[in-house]
Amino acid sequence: MSALDVLESGFRWMADHGIWDFITALAVIGIALVMKTWSRRPMREVSIHVTHSFDNDHSLFPNTLGFEVRNLFDAPIIITRPNFRFSRHLSAGSAVHGNTATGDVEIKFRILMPDGNAPSQLSHVTAMLRHREGAFAYVPIQDSLSEDEFLKIASSKKLGTLELQVVLLGESPPRSLSLKMPIQRTHRASAEPSFGFDGVKSGTRRLSASPPPLPSLGHATVSASVVSDAT
Repeated sequence: MSALDVLESGFRWMADHGIWDFITALAVIGIALVMKTWSRRPMREVSIHVTHSFDNDHSLFPNTLGFEVRNLFDAPIIITRPNFRFSRHLSAGSAVHGNTATGDVEIKFRILMPDGNAPSQLSHVTAMLRHREGAFAYVPIQDSLSEDEFLKIASSKKLGTLELQVVLLGESPPRSLSLKMPIQRTHRASAEPSFGFDGVKSGTRRLSASPPPLPSLGHATVSASVVSDAT
């Protein structure tokens, strides 16, 4: 019996015993795992810097997490459909605005100039960023929490999760990517966040019986960073 006959006989035996089906299933699973791993690779062209700020000179937002999203792509991008979910280890501040049905926290961005200043007091859930432009958002966290307590939590626990859609306008047709990132590491903010409107300053740390109405712009939110590919 020739080598070719032996090989053919071996293939026929594998087919009769379902070995080929098993190999095919393994190949499909392997390809799916590779694609899943590739889709979750970090999107380094969308930089997200997470900061914390405590004892802010603002009665509504004494403690906050801040999120700066910056576009490092050569072409413009759109950031949209943002939401943030607190983990069970960190509580939201008393002035936070969230979706009771889903548990997500409202996120709104204000465009930042290259010098870090925000030219407008208005904030939006959708923003277009040109090359090296950024947007900033913040979310109030537990009012009574100290910075030391916060850092202890952040050293070993997840603070929350950011979800965000990024539309790449430089591609034809434009492609949408879904970012989903757990937030843990943060940096101390170099300055108090710009809240986008004048509020009650130091001296009244807690909400009074009739707090000033919140405008539909600067109150709260979140952003962080991640990465998964979704078309």
